[in-house]
Amino acid sequence: SITITGGNSQSATVGTAFATALQILVKDSFANAVAAGVSVTFTAPSSGASGTFANSSSTTTLQTVAGGTISTPFTANNTAGAYSVTLASTGVTSPPSFSLTNNPGAASTISITGGNNQSAAINTAFSALQIQVKDSFGNGAASGVSVTFTAPSTLASGKFANNSNTTTLQTAAGGTISTPFTANSVTGSYSVTLASAGVSSPPSFSLMNTPGPPASITITGGNSQSVTIGTAFASLQIVVKDAGGNPVLAGVNVTFTAPAIGASGTFSNASNTITLATLANGTISAPFTANFSGGAYLVTTASTGVSSPPSFSLANLAANVSGQVSVTQNGFARNRSTGLWTATMTVTNTGGTVINSPVQVLMTNITAGVTMVNNTGISNGSPYITVTSGTLARGASVSVPIQFSNPSNGFISYTPVTYSGGL
Repeated sequence: SITITGGNSQSATVGTAFATALQILVKDSFANAVAAGVSVTFTAPSSGASGTFANSSSTTTLQTVAGGTISTPFTANNTAGAYSVTLASTGVTSPPSFSLTNNPGAASTISITGGNNQSAAINTAFSALQIQVKDSFGNGAASGVSVTFTAPSTLASGKFANNSNTTTLQTAAGGTISTPFTANSVTGSYSVTLASAGVSSPPSFSLMNTPGPPASITITGGNSQSVTIGTAFASLQIVVKDAGGNPVLAGVNVTFTAPAIGASGTFSNASNTITLATLANGTISAPFTANFSGGAYLVTTASTGVSSPPSFSLANLAANVSGQVSVTQNGFARNRSTGLWTATMTVTNTGGTVINSPVQVLMTNITAGVTMVNNTGISNGSPYITVTSGTLARGASVSVPIQFSNPSNGFISYTPVTYSGGL
């Protein structure tokens, strides 16, 4: 029989000698120690975790000394792991084996095994950041090796499970670490660095925080403007941002809507409403042209996920078409029953184009003490009268009565100024 007397169930760092020699005692069938010279073969695995004897081989045959003992030094190879060293000797059935373990060496390298080169929307989690620490021979490090992960302290970054931009974690068996990581509210690319004692030039994770869904719309240009009817405004400009204040990615749809009737305008699609997609910086610039109705109005914006979006305040101004028309009147006559002075005013389109909107005549410089009584409204302190609610073709004329209160019954004079589009 063979009995292990020392060196069993021990471990050594790869590439180093086991602290205790492998020791056995060989006995005869009566339990007496055999004489010197009995051969016993020690065999470690030929590959993988193993080791070498004094002969630099994974196997050796040695002879007992007086007392039936053998003691042999043994050195771990460069591969970590558990294994057995078997024993064999002629006449011995079921000999025992040494159970040995080669432990990994000190940390030497770090490899990224998962979670690199990924992106996540702001304030959302990335796939776990995963690494493996190895010794100089490529063995996964033992458990308990500390590795520090560090993301930027400002701008685009994120936080670990400890709600900090940095954390120190220990390897599990095999040298692995897997840690959750969540993007902060700032978009951009950045690196998460790694550091561990004994590791030079560790790798870094390359990560990117991308914008989240739209949360707000800001007007950046084209608000609070006015133009003459039928002409273009400066483009209506907005930027769409996520909850972190970052411009959204390209392709977020925003709907612009102007009034369907009255003072309004049209977009590039010749409609009062249009849906446009953001560019890569979250911006949209929409051309817009006033229609032929004068007045103030709003152009609203809308996008999924955005509450209380802003509106553009715009105004279409009436066009002075005095140079395109002639204004005449017949003589005034006094109505005896009402006391009012009445005449007929005729407006003729003498220009070369159609006037495409309502025509109104502003009655300026009226004789002092004289008041117009059938005016449509007041603009800039002067009365005006609507001559036509529609278009006025080339060469066409339209006549309307005009009435004045003239207590002195004196001469009535005024200066007509003709507009289209609504005063």
